[in-house]
Amino acid sequence: MKKTYFISDAHLGIESQQKEQLKQHRLIQFFRAIEKDAERLFIVGDLFDFWVDYHWVIPRRHLPVLAALRELSECGVKISLVAGNHDFWLGDFFSQDLNIAVHNQPIDMMLNGKRFYIAHGDGLNRKDVGYHFLKFILRNPVAYTLCKLMHPDVTFALARWCSTLSRSKRPDQDIQEPYIERARELFIAGFDCVIFAHTHNPVKLNENRHIYINLGEWINRCTYAEYNEGKLDLKTWKGPK
Repeated sequence: MKKTYFISDAHLGIESQQKEQLKQHRLIQFFRAIEKDAERLFIVGDLFDFWVDYHWVIPRRHLPVLAALRELSECGVKISLVAGNHDFWLGDFFSQDLNIAVHNQPIDMMLNGKRFYIAHGDGLNRKDVGYHFLKFILRNPVAYTLCKLMHPDVTFALARWCSTLSRSKRPDQDIQEPYIERARELFIAGFDCVIFAHTHNPVKLNENRHIYINLGEWINRCTYAEYNEGKLDLKTWKGPK
């Protein structure tokens, strides 16, 4: 039986060119390694530190990762991209050019007999009014339309600034209570497995045959989840074997 993989929070474009090249290299190694045994790959938000979808323009620094994703898709792996809080303006590039399914809402689906709830997890801290306001502005279609009318260099500079604001609004990395609380609510609602991201803090919780996982990040830790034959594990990528 083939496996399902989950990753999140690479934030490509956030660091120096040298660090970004290393991060891209690790990601591409991972994509090529799972090619032989993966049925599905879920990217649970914030693959890029920001993304603006133009009709003709693609950020050149991301081309190696985009090419690796397209190759993975062409090999028959079903890829889903769940929008995160840094995925400001996703258009149709991923779905039309890379054959990647884009989800702007949480995913509710059955995987090999278990019901999964998959979401980035931003916004679970209900007390963060500033973040919710910023998210409303960034998700506004008027803002997206206005940005697409500007030169890409200007838009990318604006997106980078918005990304910095969004990052400053992200909950503390060690806060897991709202996520665990929400996972328990979803367990009661009938979900077997809950996958969140966003906090950059990898966590696995088993409760009465239910599993909650927070995926962590691919900036330093390179953590991911693997689902195989009904077993869901949180792992760390250490390079190809």
